Amino acid sequence: MKRFFCLALLCLMLLITCCSKQSPKKVKLLLDWQPNPLHVPIFAGKYSGIFKKYGINIVITHGKLMPDTINSLLSKENDIAIYYMPHTIRAATLTDKLKVVGTFVQCPLNGFLFLESSKIYDLLDFHMKTFYGPTQGLLEKYIKSALTNSGIKFTNSTNLDCNFIESLLNKTVDVLTGVFWNIEGEQLSSTGAKISYLPYSIFNVPDYHELIFISTKDFLKNDKTFVKNFQRAINECIYFSKENPDLSFDYYIALNSYKSLKDIEWERLSWKKTINLFSLNQNFQRETWDTFHEWMIDNQIISKEADLNKLLKYNPQK
Repeated sequence: MKRFFCLALLCLMLLITCCSKQSPKKVKLLLDWQPNPLHVPIFAGKYSGIFKKYGINIVITHGKLMPDTINSLLSKENDIAIYYMPHTIRAATLTDKLKVVGTFVQCPLNGFLFLESSKIYDLLDFHMKTFYGPTQGLLEKYIKSALTNSGIKFTNSTNLDCNFIESLLNKTVDVLTGVFWNIEGEQLSSTGAKISYLPYSIFNVPDYHELIFISTKDFLKNDKTFVKNFQRAINECIYFSKENPDLSFDYYIALNSYKSLKDIEWERLSWKKTINLFSLNQNFQRETWDTFHEWMIDNQIISKEADLNKLLKYNPQK
């Protein structure tokens, strides 16, 4: 009888233990673009189990090019997305449902790419050049307006697509806009072309965070611990990738096995230039947000203020 009682007690304890262990929460994370070296820490975190360590079953999604991020989140097609700070501020003037839940790259990467032979050294050298890239991007619209106001004439070409390398190399266009120096710049360099870069700061664009993580209050409302666990996971993913750069890149390739050998070659070089660009911690740097928000208003990029207090509610250092 005593043996039966002990056995029954043991089974009950095992049942309680199993029930108390919650399965990782499934979270769909939408990338800002096709998988590239900027996403290595995310894939490394998935492959190595870092996200699951913090109770997150991360499912990485992406489109062919730039997705409709805001609608994807609001329609609950995805739960979290990698997005851009300027676009997030603009979106926050239209809806109060967005929340920043993490930071990824806290320095600008966007700018102009062109062949060294173009002999472009400052903004005046853009005169009579042909631009190729997104014509409706927030910063691109501002910069092209600034060029016009400075009396600099230029030509707009089609929106950026997969033919941008060919277009630049055959000199159909002179300047690429809306591209990252460490990604498209390295991809262009892999062709043997000598590439130069100018940042948007030559137009007095203040510093901003290139990549952040955003979600919606609907997704976050029933889980008070999720954001903290997600931020801890991102910090660990970044730290792991910096400490194990080659292994992390191998994990990234393992989860993106469709990559060609040619792509892997230039992406590995790009990754070496990207490793030290990631956020050191999850402090949102509120002053940077305030300064950029004010600049957007002053330059009529947005027509009304965004509620940054609500948007940055989950800043761990307020």
